[in-house]
Amino acid sequence: LVFECAGVPTTVQSAADFTRQGGTINLVGLASGQATIDPGSWLRKEITLVASLGYLHHEFAVAMDLVSDGKVRLDPLHDLTVSLDELPETIARLGASPTIAVKVLVDPRRSSGISR
Repeated sequence: LVFECAGVPTTVQSAADFTRQGGTINLVGLASGQATIDPGSWLRKEITLVASLGYLHHEFAVAMDLVSDGKVRLDPLHDLTVSLDELPETIARLGASPTIAVKVLVDPRRSSGISR
């Protein structure tokens, strides 16, 4: 089973390239444009495609209400916020030590100075 979650047109075919014979691709990411695939490779591998919609439009309103009511706390959901200038250094740090952060937010309005 291969989950395609990137939402990049080229990764749809890449998912098929990684899928074994008789495997399944779960299409989760919404590609930002037309995706080109090699139908022959899908057919030869007998790939099954499953599409999954991760959310419905009305769920945004439900989520916003949960946050505004304090039922969902957002602070624990991210590790740090960085400016655009700090992004290259942050990516390098994550590459060297992937466990230092799970969710990093980039705030283009922020001046340099990493914080939680």
